[in-house]
Amino acid sequence: MNKQGLFAVLIIALAVSGLWNLSFMLGQNNTFDLYQKNQEFIDPILEGYQRVLDRFYRIDDVDQADLFQGSLRGLMEELDDPYSNYFSPEEFERFNRGLEGEFVGVGINIGIRDDRLTIVSPIQDSPAHQAGARAGDIILKIDDTNTESMTLDEAISLLRGERGTEVIMEVFHRDGSIESLLVVRDVIRVPTVEVETLEDGKIGYIRLFTFNENSGQDVREAISQFHREGVEGIIFDLRDNGGGLLSEAINISSQFIDTGRVVTTTGPAGVQEYNTRGNSWRNVPVAVLINGGSASASEIVAGALQDTNMGVLVGQQSFGKGVVQTLFPLEDGSYLRLTTSEYLTPNDRHVQGDGLTPDLLVADPLELLVDARFQLMELKMSLYTREAHMRVDGMLEQLNVILNHVENDDPAGETDTTTLLLDFRDAQELLLFASDNALVEDLAEAEMTLVALQDSMAHSSINTAVDWLLNSAGQLCPCEVSGIAQP
Repeated sequence: MNKQGLFAVLIIALAVSGLWNLSFMLGQNNTFDLYQKNQEFIDPILEGYQRVLDRFYRIDDVDQADLFQGSLRGLMEELDDPYSNYFSPEEFERFNRGLEGEFVGVGINIGIRDDRLTIVSPIQDSPAHQAGARAGDIILKIDDTNTESMTLDEAISLLRGERGTEVIMEVFHRDGSIESLLVVRDVIRVPTVEVETLEDGKIGYIRLFTFNENSGQDVREAISQFHREGVEGIIFDLRDNGGGLLSEAINISSQFIDTGRVVTTTGPAGVQEYNTRGNSWRNVPVAVLINGGSASASEIVAGALQDTNMGVLVGQQSFGKGVVQTLFPLEDGSYLRLTTSEYLTPNDRHVQGDGLTPDLLVADPLELLVDARFQLMELKMSLYTREAHMRVDGMLEQLNVILNHVENDDPAGETDTTTLLLDFRDAQELLLFASDNALVEDLAEAEMTLVALQDSMAHSSINTAVDWLLNSAGQLCPCEVSGIAQP
C-alpha cells in the first residue's frame, strides 16, 4: 500500500474510532493538502503506526483509542507550553465542572513559574488551604512523584481523585522550609464573591475569587447594591485570583469602563479587539488589589482599569499570565486546549512573563515575614545561653501567629507585629550578652526588618486602598469627573 493510501486508511481508522474526523474538521481537500505540505513529517508517523499494527506481539490487547489519545497528548507536550493540553472526554468533564464552580480535589490554583510547579493561590478554606498550602509554594512531589518537568495536566490528574482519598504534597515554602502536607480530597465549591461595606458604608468591598460562569452577574449585583447604598468608592480585590473565563473578564471590566477597548488578543488567527459593553451607573473611584497570585483574567481586568484611568492598582506585582487558551472539540467528546493568542492591555502592554506593576506599591508582608524568620534563626545559631534561645523561639512563634493573620487578612496582625517589635527591642541586651556582643550589626538588621514588617501591616493593601479612596482619589484618578454617567 502506498503512503497516500495508508494515510487515507489512517483517517478512516481515526474516524471509525471516533477520535479525530479530519475530513469533518478540515474538509476533504484540506486533509490531503495537509498531508502533501507535511509529508516528510507525517510519513514516519504512518510507518510507525503500521509497524505497531503489524508486528506488536500483543496488538489484540491494545485499545486503539488509547494509542490515538497518547499521540495527541504527545503532540501537545511537544509544544512546550504549560497551558496547552489534551483532555479525554472524562478529563474534560472534570475540567468543565471546575469552571462551573464545583469539583473534587484539593483546592489550589497552580501554574508553571521558572519551570517549577507553583501554587498560584489556594482556594479559601479548601483542604489544601487548611493543610497549610500557601500562595507561592513550589510543589516538589505529589505522593511519590517528582514534579520536575511535570505538565499542569499531569499535576491536576494526580491531585484530583475520589472524595475522601488522601494525597501528600511536598512543598517548598517561601520561607525556605520544606513541608509534607497530607490533604484529604473533598468537593471544592469555589466561592465567587465576598461583599461588604467599609468605613461606615462609604466604601464598597468586593473580593472576587475566580472568573467562572457566574462571576459577571455576581459582581454586577454587588456594584448595583453599592450604588443603591450611595458608596463613594469601591475596592475590587483580585488578590490570589488565578483567573478563568475570558468572557467573564470582559463582562466584569464592562461594569467599570464606559467606552473603549478592554483587551486585544493577537495570534495566528489575527487580531481581535474586545470593547466594553458600557456600565449603567455613576462612576466612582476604584482601587484594584493585586498580588503575585493575581493572574490571567484578573490581569485583564486590572490592566484595563489601569490603562483607561478608571481605577488604580494597589499591592504587589501580578503573576504575569498573558496568554489565552481556546478549547477545540474533537469528534469523540475529547478536547484540545491550545494557547492561541497573547493578550494586550488597552495601551498595548504585554503582560506575559512580566505582570502588572501597581500604581500604589505595598510591601509584601509575607516576604518580610520570611526575611524576619531567617534572620531570627541565624541569630539563634550564634547564641549560647538557654534563656536567649527561649526568647528567640518565642519570637519565632509570634511570627507564625502573624503569618496566620496575614493569610486571613486579620487586622489583629498589626497589633501582634507591634508587640513582637517591642519584645525584640526588650531582648536585645540579653541577646548581645549571649553572643559576647558579636551580633550588633545582625540585631540592627533584624530590627529594621521588623520595623518594615510593622509598617507593611499598618499600611496593608486594604488600608492603603481605603486611604487613597478617602483622601487622594480625586487627585490621582479622573474616573469620577471624566466618566460618562449612564441611566
